[in-house]
Amino acid sequence: MSEVDYNLNEKKQTSPALNGLTEEEKAIIKHREEAEEWMLYAEGDCAAAHHLYEGFFHPKKLEIICYHCSQAAEKATKAVLADLGSPGGMPLKHDIGFILNQMKNILPKEKGIKITEELLDMADELSDYSVDVRYPNQISIDEYTTKKAIEKMDFFIAWAKEALTK
Repeated sequence: MSEVDYNLNEKKQTSPALNGLTEEEKAIIKHREEAEEWMLYAEGDCAAAHHLYEGFFHPKKLEIICYHCSQAAEKATKAVLADLGSPGGMPLKHDIGFILNQMKNILPKEKGIKITEELLDMADELSDYSVDVRYPNQISIDEYTTKKAIEKMDFFIAWAKEALTK
C-alpha cells in the first residue's frame, strides 16, 4: 500500500473563483469538497488498518484492525453519498448497508455507480465491526477474518474512488 499524504486538520477553503457560477454549480463543487474530506478520513482509517496489521505490534489487535476496516468502508461510502448531495443530510449511522440502500434510492442511473449484492453483503459483514468489537467477548475475530476484512475495506476504497470519478 502506498503512503497516504493527508492532514485531517487542514480544511480546504472555498475558492473565490466560485463567483459567477450558478447555485447548482456551486452545490456540485460543495458536494465534491465534502466527498473529498470523507475520502481523506476513509484513507486514514485504511492506512491505520494496514499499519496495525503489517506492523510490529504483537499480539496483533485484530478487533481494532477490523474496526478501522469498518470505519474506512463507512467513510468511503459516505464520500460517495456526499458527492450525490446526501439529500436529507448525512446519516448518523454506522450501518454501511443502510447507507448503500439509501444511496440506491437517489442514485441517478446515468452516474453508472453500481451497488451490487456482493457490495451489500460486504457492507453487512464490515458493519458488524463498527460496534461489536467495542465490547469484550461480543465477536470472535481471527487472523483469517481480519485479512478478509482488510480485503473488503480495500474493495470499498477502490469502489468509492471509482464512483467519485463518475
